[in-house]
Amino acid sequence: FFVEQRLGRMFVRSALSSYRGIQVTSRLFSTSKPIFGQALVFEKHGDPLEVLTLNNDYKVEPKEGKVQVKMLNAAINLTDLAMIRGNMNRPASLPAIPGDEGLGVVSNPGNSKFEVGDYVIPTKSGLGTWRSELVCDATDLMRIPNDIAPEVGACISVSPITAHKLLDDYVDLKAGDVIIQNGGSGVVGQTINQLCARRGIKVISIVRERPLDDYGDIVERSKKDGAYIVISEDHVDTPNFRELISDLPAPKLALDCCGGRSATNLARLLGDGGTMVSYSNASSKPVFIPTSLFIFKDIQLRSFNFKSWLENSAENEREEMLQKVCNEVLKDECHIWVESFDAWDYRSAITEAQYPKNRKLVLCLHDNPLV
Repeated sequence: FFVEQRLGRMFVRSALSSYRGIQVTSRLFSTSKPIFGQALVFEKHGDPLEVLTLNNDYKVEPKEGKVQVKMLNAAINLTDLAMIRGNMNRPASLPAIPGDEGLGVVSNPGNSKFEVGDYVIPTKSGLGTWRSELVCDATDLMRIPNDIAPEVGACISVSPITAHKLLDDYVDLKAGDVIIQNGGSGVVGQTINQLCARRGIKVISIVRERPLDDYGDIVERSKKDGAYIVISEDHVDTPNFRELISDLPAPKLALDCCGGRSATNLARLLGDGGTMVSYSNASSKPVFIPTSLFIFKDIQLRSFNFKSWLENSAENEREEMLQKVCNEVLKDECHIWVESFDAWDYRSAITEAQYPKNRKLVLCLHDNPLV
């Protein structure tokens, strides 16, 4: 497990846990005394930098039979920021703690099948993972191998599982087929590149324009992950790009996480009978599709929502999918780049999260699971 320290941030270069072989002490919290810890809380909707506060004396009430968890890391997702702003379909019940994704260690299993020291992640959204102490039902959690680094485990579910579902559930893809995606520098896009490389599927990966050094790093990493072509958004609708892909089969599948004009460009590049799946809308702009694409190319528009899948899928399906992703990470078949921020530095983390990233941002809530 190799970590590079930079100005209080950590760039995780391995999926193996730094806590391997360490067992959390069997000391259990009393189910009658409150637990005090840290939590990021907001009492009104608005700009996350303005409404979020770090409560260093946040009280959690243990409940008989419930599972008590020390949260080690929590991922920062765009949906978390949208929830804080009040831009979600269902407003949060205030005051609220953000966070759908994270990893914790069981400190008291209650009446569950878990054991003290197990690594667990949420199986429901809205659990509020941006806190150091959590009390919840056993059905809200799922165990993952303790060999996985907490920083990686904190973001092992949403993006990698989304990538698998996008590739498996909509189009029957075979070796030699071509797909096209925008948001190629994101964790879903990076995972798509890696999965397709193993399956012999060619990926045209579109990334946002950015400073030359950053763009060069993203192109290099994307090609290393397995992308066949990496192109900036500004060049997609140019004659040169059309010429570049002229010797390839037309894409059977387009994966959209940006919305707006970017999604329209993807749809235009689909082959006859092609399918575009939208799974996010980073631009917050509507998607306009020319009617001619439906009439003359018979394209299909679909969508994927991780939260809906989590709520409506069977428990065994979720367990199988998570186990699949964990195995890929442990076998070094799936790399997830993570940048970690201490909880007290949450403002830096939130600021970074609002701009295009080629790595997942996570909050470090406990430096040591033994404490």
